[in-house]
Amino acid sequence: MSEARRFWMTMRYACVRAGGKPGCGFSTHFYLEDGCEGPRGGDSIDHALPADHPFEPGKIVQWERTPSGRLIVPVPFMAGGCPHCQPTPPWSMGRPCLVHVGHDRELAKMATELGPTDARFLYPADPMAPQACGEPIFGPLLARLS
Repeated sequence: MSEARRFWMTMRYACVRAGGKPGCGFSTHFYLEDGCEGPRGGDSIDHALPADHPFEPGKIVQWERTPSGRLIVPVPFMAGGCPHCQPTPPWSMGRPCLVHVGHDRELAKMATELGPTDARFLYPADPMAPQACGEPIFGPLLARLS
């Protein structure tokens, strides 16, 4: 039996056009799974930056873990195209994108069950893989709009 997913925070994303211009007005909150951006409060491990790191190849850095022991990974600032007005790629060249706009909120307690239409960032299978970050789940967003 697999371990239940635990979500600790929400981050608001909104439709934005190139240059920071407002998009169609669509916005949503993404739930962050434990390990995506936090929560902070665990210990740290030594981690060697990859040999192809552009600034400090091989440097040993501290990588924070959550109280549950997961390595903390980032979530993307841009979470793909706006599911309301630009649901398919390409999501660049001035097309509307879902962009983090602040209004983050830590949940009072970890949530283990979300509704079927709640957007979420899931913890990566290999947090130590190059460029690993929280994976945005869009299917629920598209279901909400249909």
